[in-house]
Amino acid sequence: MTSLVTESTKSVIDSGTVDSLSNSFGLVVVVLLIVVLLEQELMRAFRGRPTTPAARRLSVASVPLLLIVTAVFTARFAELVS
Repeated sequence: MTSLVTESTKSVIDSGTVDSLSNSFGLVVVVLLIVVLLEQELMRAFRGRPTTPAARRLSVASVPLLLIVTAVFTARFAELVS
């Protein structure tokens, strides 16, 4: 199984250009961030307590995703401007 994942990953990376890989990576990260933030808000709305352990884990998970999304948007904006 591990070698299959490694070979699949290598073939995907080798088949695409850097621009297409960057687009797909950025899209995946944005979707993950939206899902995490939606889940966090739904937990807050239905449980009423924002300080549950699950809500704290989602808050911790959203910070790196937010930083990556910011970096992707900044790179795309810099590419657009130049």
